[in-house]
Amino acid sequence: MENKVLAKVNGKDITQFDVDQFLSSLGPERSAQFNNDEGKKKLLEELINQNLYLVDAIDSKIEETAEFQNEMARMKDVITRTAAISGLVLPSFEDEQVTFNDKTPMETAQRYQALGVKQIVVKNAESDTLFVEGERIEYFPVKHADGVIDTTAAGDSFNGAYFAEYMNSGDISKSITLAQKCAATVICEKGALIPFETVQASI
Repeated sequence: MENKVLAKVNGKDITQFDVDQFLSSLGPERSAQFNNDEGKKKLLEELINQNLYLVDAIDSKIEETAEFQNEMARMKDVITRTAAISGLVLPSFEDEQVTFNDKTPMETAQRYQALGVKQIVVKNAESDTLFVEGERIEYFPVKHADGVIDTTAAGDSFNGAYFAEYMNSGDISKSITLAQKCAATVICEKGALIPFETVQASI
């Protein structure tokens, strides 16, 4: 099926898939309100505006402004203080690179360990998942997922599956493996919310 281009913003295509993805991310109740021609037109307008804001932010070098730097400092402080009272964290390495300038997943884990976090699970997209607890350091390979469509909910689905299995069995290896399978299933479907039966069938 052709992925029709609906608009262009500064050379970037906004496609029918982008609108459908946006619609799916709204959740069942809100998506029902926009699942019509007029609603999809409004979603397209919102995507256009978001891209225009992004272009403006890049052109104005917003990351160099005092307001941006202050907001980044505040966010880092909130993350750090929250982690310091947590027994488990599941950060995504890509986010940690951007926010804390971490060079490796191990650097991320060590930073949280220094804050007193007992268990750290560092997700790293298609690269190995890192688990650190005390002196235990273990890498869990990620199996390649064929037919990736939408990575929007990869981290959240991993986290949910990890918590569910760990609360059930207390087995770290089993929890991470199940979480990886769940995330791999979700990213091969359109939107952030997919049928629970689809997840069950894959794990």
